[in-house]
Amino acid sequence: MQRTIEILRQWEMPLAILFAYYVLAASFIWFVHRRWCSKRRAANPRRYRFIFALVLAVVFAPSVISDFWLFTIPGLAILELLLLLPSIVLHPWITLYVISIVCLLPMVACFGIFYFALWFRDRRLSNAQQTVYQAMQRTATGA
Repeated sequence: MQRTIEILRQWEMPLAILFAYYVLAASFIWFVHRRWCSKRRAANPRRYRFIFALVLAVVFAPSVISDFWLFTIPGLAILELLLLLPSIVLHPWITLYVISIVCLLPMVACFGIFYFALWFRDRRLSNAQQTVYQAMQRTATGA
């Protein structure tokens, strides 16, 4: 328990920065989603769902930013990916392995979660719309 409290004290500032980033990113994505994406969503819902889930996964996938020897802080998977890309030149196979485990795996998992959530939401909304449409038809025909 004491070790956990020590780790949290060391990570107070990185966690606060990460939390602030998540709040700002969520606000920006919510604004863009509400403002400009309704026509694209109605035109091609599968493509929209894929692209939106991909953007959410890139923006919100968690990881650990580390040099693997001196420091480790919580961060974003895309940031870790960008930090590891230059080292592919020196150690290609080891770096690709680390990138796939530390960066791409969290992004793929987040993509799956976000895509499933968006699919479930769209399915639920379409079922509700069908129910309303059927009720309107019944009242119009007088049944």
